[in-house]
Amino acid sequence: QTVKGTQIANAAGAVAALPAGAGSAFDFKLTQVAGSTTLPNGTAIGAGLTVSVAALPAGSTPQDLASAINSAISTTLRQNGYQGNEISVTAKVDSQNNTTYSMSGVGKFTAADGTGAVLAGMKLGATAGTIALTDNAATNGSTGAFQVGANSSQKINIQIGAVDSQ
Repeated sequence: QTVKGTQIANAAGAVAALPAGAGSAFDFKLTQVAGSTTLPNGTAIGAGLTVSVAALPAGSTPQDLASAINSAISTTLRQNGYQGNEISVTAKVDSQNNTTYSMSGVGKFTAADGTGAVLAGMKLGATAGTIALTDNAATNGSTGAFQVGANSSQKINIQIGAVDSQ
């Protein structure tokens, strides 16, 4: 599941400023991870897993923001029994200096902005402070499930060149 938001550059030739709130410590909550509202040990996620992100220094780029959020998400998920790579954020700046942020996850997930409202500032579809990522259909790629078959006289050769979770 992926949700995208584009932050338009503030002036011609200038990379879009980071969302308001990214210069201070901010947080958000994950209330569903990998399609489940329970932790791997069976405990309910309840009010959510708080992901705390440290303040970014002056001069930080959108990629720095994505990296800081990914580090905080990974830490929070690992502390709660996950692998740490179930949800990730990317930032891409196009030739017009517009920044597109994407938040992707293994299965359905839900995030709700906390202090700083940075997710909403990344234009990830905020409605009343909640980023509704639970019902977005994947638009590119697959969910990872596929079926391969061959006739008795045929052989199947599958090669995977690389795997990257970021």
